[in-house]
Amino acid sequence: MKDFNKALKYSFLLLKYRERSKNELIFRLKKKGYSFSLAKEVLNYLEDNNYINDKKFVDSFVSYSLQKGWGPRRIDFNLKKLGISFRFREQALQGQVYSDRIREIAQKRSAYYRKIKPSLSKKLIYQRIIRVLTAKGFDYEDIFREMQNLGLGSFEN
Repeated sequence: MKDFNKALKYSFLLLKYRERSKNELIFRLKKKGYSFSLAKEVLNYLEDNNYINDKKFVDSFVSYSLQKGWGPRRIDFNLKKLGISFRFREQALQGQVYSDRIREIAQKRSAYYRKIKPSLSKKLIYQRIIRVLTAKGFDYEDIFREMQNLGLGSFEN
């Protein structure tokens, strides 16, 4: 019982800073030296008393990630790394529209590159914007479509 209380107290400390997924809590408890069975027991307690909820965690994580400008691939990768099931990841990312975000980032980047380096060719600006957007986790097809819509898809100087 003493270990349970210590593990529970440690879990509350972790949850104090931010929401956590079930797998993340199990990993942290095992890393702290608690047995898997004790970690599961603590997890069951936290779940039964509504201190943790993977669905709620995924929704808040996706919202936060979208505010940071991340695309669906990067969000999915990070959720997978946190141990979130495919079903929750798919549901959270399914209804999102990314074209507005891609367009906004592309426009800002294009203006930025034209301002700091007016001598850059359209081709280089295009390549740099593509690199930024793919690093943020957007799909190339979506990026290409939005770049064409913005008129940034041509390579003439």
